Amino acid sequence: MDPEPLQLLFTLFVATPSIAAAIGYAAWKGRPKSFDRESYVLGFVACILASGLLLVYAERMQADVGTRQYPLQVACSGLGVLLFGAAAGCGIGIFTYRFRSLTREPTMDDYQEQWRTYKRLRSNFLLMWLFYVPVCDAAFLVSLPVFGRGSSISIIITATVAFAWVGLFLRLARRLRQWNCPRCHRTFEYGWKGKGIFTSNCANCGLPRYSN
Repeated sequence: MDPEPLQLLFTLFVATPSIAAAIGYAAWKGRPKSFDRESYVLGFVACILASGLLLVYAERMQADVGTRQYPLQVACSGLGVLLFGAAAGCGIGIFTYRFRSLTREPTMDDYQEQWRTYKRLRSNFLLMWLFYVPVCDAAFLVSLPVFGRGSSISIIITATVAFAWVGLFLRLARRLRQWNCPRCHRTFEYGWKGKGIFTSNCANCGLPRYSN
């Protein structure tokens, strides 16, 4: 029996659900600590789009068995299925992640823990800003071969992804703007007229960024 169908079945029914379950369980346990809900949203979008691109590319290759392109087609299909499992795991992680707020009195160690939260929010903000155009392009490229050139469904999907991305971006910007200074517990970035992510000191108490 040809081993390649067996490999595909193993990838589809064993490896992919295992990856999804492992990522979902890690999110439920709050791991890794550097991740939050926005991180899993970014992971879901990146993995699902990369999976779609690889699967569509493999489908359009239509390589015959024995040709040089055939192993590449199989590899793209397998990797696309695995990335789909990772996307499913990130999707589960969005709902199972347990956000651990700091409830202890602030100490020197707590400052660093809160600065890590601020750094994570800031990094996610920059990533969402930088990848807006690539994500919209990827959504259009994935939907175009599926629904055909000139189809209005491709435009609707791309517009939906774009509006959802902008909504997540604005939500993250709001969280970043309302993040409290670990020392004075007031807004670190004061209002929309401040320097935003380039703020180097607390607008209220003057605590330098990333300091104890």
